[in-house]
Amino acid sequence: MYKKAMLLLVLAAAVLAAACGAPAASESDLQTGGNMWVDEYLDVYGTIEVRKTTDYAIDFSAAVTDIFVAENQKVEYGEAILKLDLTEYHNQISTSEAKKQNYVSNLEQGIRSASSERDYALARLRGEIAALKNTYALAQERLDNVFSLFINGAVPFEEYNSLYTEVANLKVDLNRAESSLNSQARLFETQISALQAELSTSGSADKEIEIMKEKLNKSFIEGDTLVSDMHNGLVTGISCNPGEIIYSPVKLFSIADLDTVYARIEVPEDSAGDVSIGDTVEITQVSDKSAVFSGRVTNIGSRIVEINGSAYVIAEASFDAAGQTVRLGGNIDVRIFTYKEEGI
Repeated sequence: MYKKAMLLLVLAAAVLAAACGAPAASESDLQTGGNMWVDEYLDVYGTIEVRKTTDYAIDFSAAVTDIFVAENQKVEYGEAILKLDLTEYHNQISTSEAKKQNYVSNLEQGIRSASSERDYALARLRGEIAALKNTYALAQERLDNVFSLFINGAVPFEEYNSLYTEVANLKVDLNRAESSLNSQARLFETQISALQAELSTSGSADKEIEIMKEKLNKSFIEGDTLVSDMHNGLVTGISCNPGEIIYSPVKLFSIADLDTVYARIEVPEDSAGDVSIGDTVEITQVSDKSAVFSGRVTNIGSRIVEINGSAYVIAEASFDAAGQTVRLGGNIDVRIFTYKEEGI
């Protein structure tokens, strides 16, 4: 409904002047003598909207024990929203840490045992090889001496050949012992390397535990309580009840940032030209006539939209909601004031 109220300031001034004994304005003054302000207003409708709404969810299972706020309740930074029983989740973390620690301890013990066994076995083989080398060296020295005597005919062939065979057999035994040492060393190193490689992958368990802990490291979680991380918020969409077990992932509630609240105004197309950026608005919530806000037009859409068969231009207005209860999405009555200077 479009209304126009004429504030005849010049006539009022004339009446006042006459009452005070001053000369009244002439007819020509009333017709051409100056300008006056015309107060116009447009009564339209709209809704209260918000530009920023954050959904709050947990991606682990927990039981809701208490809810401290109601739907559409204003909250400040750090204000408690609801409380969870995190006993089971903390137990899961503790169990995972214990399993990981036990797993690592077993691997480390396996590495120590394998290393100890390796050191003992290789030391024994090295001792046997040292003894064989000494025996072989002495036998080789005897063979050299006997060979000189054999050449001079002082020792029969059978004696020389027996010693030669003994030295040859000692050489074979020494080669086998050294080969066994190398083989055993490679076998132990393979076993220990496998255990060390498995131990190095235990870091993935650390990452899994860290992920579990990180799920609790949120700006809206303080201990077992979910709190507002907005300084000027409005709780909406509470989707849980005390005693309810939440199975992740699920949204528990939303908080609208009231610092981003605005009025979405439906202006009839034929009246859109009368509205300007900066025009004053008076906003009344339909659900609560006592909740009246003052603001200004901040944006006027450029497109025509059809609503229920009629053409509208969508405008936006900012307003101060401090101290009032705001119904987001609720219907509002809007009076847009325009002040235009017109000639008289």
